[in-house]
Amino acid sequence: MISDIRRLYNKTSTREKFLLLLFIGGIALVWLLYSGTRCTDGFKVLSLTRDTIKAHQDILAQEDYVTVQLLERSSELDASKTLSSTELVGRVSQLIDPLGLRYSINSPQSEEGTLFTFHTLRLTINKAEMESVLKLSDSLKTLVPYVTVERVQVTADRSNQTLLDIQFYISSIEMNAS
Repeated sequence: MISDIRRLYNKTSTREKFLLLLFIGGIALVWLLYSGTRCTDGFKVLSLTRDTIKAHQDILAQEDYVTVQLLERSSELDASKTLSSTELVGRVSQLIDPLGLRYSINSPQSEEGTLFTFHTLRLTINKAEMESVLKLSDSLKTLVPYVTVERVQVTADRSNQTLLDIQFYISSIEMNAS
């Protein structure tokens, strides 16, 4: 096989040898540039990862300070005003019922921590007038700081553009320990 390649090489003219060398050199250059780009990208990722790790280490170094601050601030909260997931659904229903809105509430999602449990739910209101929605929003503000509206999605109703379909994403906090 090698002898066949030598024979073929010896048969080629100088011009063909030069073009072959140029072609192989071009392929090698493209490969080197591509490899260089990949190495540069790799070093950028490595540098970014080191910076991220350093930032996280700085945050973790403040754990004791944050824990002390959390305990001090949690003592200012009234544990009787925090709501469990069931109480959250009931309280939101109490605020909506007098307004006569058609609504549905999904089952709350809970995330438990050492001091607090966080509950989130989605409240969907269909075919509501703007005035009723504003009244509901004002009613929800009475539950602050224990209940907050994280996000609101408002869309016009397809059948009647003067009515609104709204989704409230509501979260609440419940104290686990006093």
